[in-house]
Amino acid sequence: MYVVIVEVKLDPDRMTEVRQFLNDVIAPRAREFAGFESGHWLRSSDGDAGRSLLFFESENAARAAANEIQTHGVPEGMPVVMEDVETFEVLVQA
Repeated sequence: MYVVIVEVKLDPDRMTEVRQFLNDVIAPRAREFAGFESGHWLRSSDGDAGRSLLFFESENAARAAANEIQTHGVPEGMPVVMEDVETFEVLVQA
């Protein structure tokens, strides 16, 4: 299993928009990726950083999704700024 970790900067004053964007756009797009298994979207306790953990069945699927995420990014004007996208192998799951 592989995971794509996306790091973003959030505008804490626009969290209603962030949540709506995640529910209406990001999560449905993630479900369409080939090999997608599950996703988790996280926010830091100070509210200005976010992480997405997208789990995939194979390295190829994860790398293809990471490439797609990097290529398309986040639309202008959204309360989210993408900072990094990385692919990792899951070594242990508990």
